[in-house]
Amino acid sequence: MPQRYARSPFVGLALLSFAMVPATALEPNAVADALGAALTKGSQAQVSYEAATLADGHVVITGLTLSGTASAQAVRFNEAVVESPTEDDSALFRSPRIALSDGMALGDESGSVGSIIATDVTVLDPEKVEGDGFAEAILYRTAEIRDVKVMRDSVPRDMAVERISVAFAEAAGDGPRELSGTVDGLSVSADVFEHRRFSILARARLRLEELNYETLVFDADWAGTWDKAAGTMAIRESTFTFRDNAKVSATGTVGNLPDPRVLNDADVVSQVAKLQFHDLVARYEEVAFAGRVFDLIANEQELSRSEYVDQLSLALPFLLASLTHPEFREELIDGLRTFFREPRSLTLTIDPDEPISGTEIIRIGRSELGKLPDRLKAKVQANGEE
Repeated sequence: MPQRYARSPFVGLALLSFAMVPATALEPNAVADALGAALTKGSQAQVSYEAATLADGHVVITGLTLSGTASAQAVRFNEAVVESPTEDDSALFRSPRIALSDGMALGDESGSVGSIIATDVTVLDPEKVEGDGFAEAILYRTAEIRDVKVMRDSVPRDMAVERISVAFAEAAGDGPRELSGTVDGLSVSADVFEHRRFSILARARLRLEELNYETLVFDADWAGTWDKAAGTMAIRESTFTFRDNAKVSATGTVGNLPDPRVLNDADVVSQVAKLQFHDLVARYEEVAFAGRVFDLIANEQELSRSEYVDQLSLALPFLLASLTHPEFREELIDGLRTFFREPRSLTLTIDPDEPISGTEIIRIGRSELGKLPDRLKAKVQANGEE
């Protein structure tokens, strides 16, 4: 069974047309209308298409266009192919594969999408799906997006992604299910930060220029087990790589996990704050980034890197004076000093006796910072083995 959930509002006429078509001969326009309904539920978007035809048992939709509330926001796909759609008692239709190709941004936006492919797809009746998460009436086993490019003249925003993929393994009922995904080659021009309305980002752009970064390239991978009944996610792998510069990774168990559909809701921040951390290991691995920052600041102060690192190390007790937990503060200072002298890795481990929520971490951090290390059972290690 497909594992992904997503939703959208639609036209009752499209749903009625499905009910009138025999299971052995799904009408192409009914398939196209149902797909459009599923894509737009839970959003203000609209879907249109130029034609829907049947070819070798597949529904071919030409000119499929997704439009936002503003006319400047739209993407047109030259072709969408719904392979071998079949009707089902519990869904509008099923398809082993749906592929959208040659997407182009319309209006003020300038960009493109090479392809979007989903496998093992089930399109549900959006009127029978609770909630308003975007595209929640679509379930799928795997999805892949390739060759995304985004540009805009009025606000510099040159970005590109080589590939994004997600996969959901088979699960029995509401049992634990395996999730994984990758992002390959997310490239961002440093010019994306250059906009006079965002002074902080403009300063970041200046710093990136001083560090000789013209294009930033990132990769990400994640894998874990989602137990819907328990509301937990066991994270086996989660890495974010600043290519040729640094890598950040995390493993652990997160509880009180909301249904992923709430990530489309307006109160997503409050939902995330309620997450409970059972245990977590977060690690930074240096390749070149920290060294470049140290060299830049040292040069600005007309110091050698070692002289700057010595000054920064001496300042740490004053910079961390608000952390009123003597043992942990000394452990943190020793770890940072080791990393500053020879930047290789920094690892933070938390293993609380009882799960702790993001809200509780913020509350203790604001009012009783000295108690937080004990509550988290936190440890810091510099340049240790993975």
